[in-house]
Amino acid sequence: MFTDGTFVKHRIEGYQGIVDGTTSMKEVFTGNTDVPRQYRVKLLDSDTRKVAPEEDLEEIEAPVKPGSRVVAPDPQTGFRNVSFLKAEGYDLEMSQDERHRILTKVIAAQGLFRVVSFIVRSLMYNRTKDIDRSRRYIRSLNEWNDDVAWAMRTFTDHKDHKSARKMLDNQIKELDVRGYKWVE
Repeated sequence: MFTDGTFVKHRIEGYQGIVDGTTSMKEVFTGNTDVPRQYRVKLLDSDTRKVAPEEDLEEIEAPVKPGSRVVAPDPQTGFRNVSFLKAEGYDLEMSQDERHRILTKVIAAQGLFRVVSFIVRSLMYNRTKDIDRSRRYIRSLNEWNDDVAWAMRTFTDHKDHKSARKMLDNQIKELDVRGYKWVE
C-alpha cells in the first residue's frame, strides 16, 4: 500500500509520478476489476493524473532535477533536488571523518549558518514525513544531529556562530514538538 506523496513508477507504461490519493473502483478504468481501489498518480512536471492498480506500481526514489540546490522534493514538479552538500560529496553512508572534512570545506565556502540551517531544515523535513521508522532512517536523523552538533562545537569562533546558534535553538524547540529529541 502506498501513502500520498510516495514516488512511483508504472511497471508497464514507465511513467513516473507522485501518489495523490486513491479512487474507488465503480467502473473499470484499467481493466483490473479485482481491486476495490486504484491509485491516482500525478505525473512529474505535469498536471496530468493517471489511475493504476497497486501491482502495476513500484516505489522509487524521487528523481533528481539537474543543477538544483534544495534537498526536499518540490511539490509542484516532484523532483528531488540535489543539495549543495551532496554536490560536494557529503553522504551519510561515508565515515564521520569524511563527512566532517566535507563540512569543514563547505563551511569555509558557504558559512556555518547556511550549512547548519540546511541540515536542520532537511532533518525537520524528513521528520515531518515520519513514515519510515527503519533503523537506517533513525540512524540518518541521528547522524545529521551529530554532524550539526560537531560543527557548532568546532566552529565556535566562526562569524556566523551566534546567528547559527540562535536559529538552531529555535529549530530544536520545533523538532521537540515534532517528537525528535536533539542531542548536543
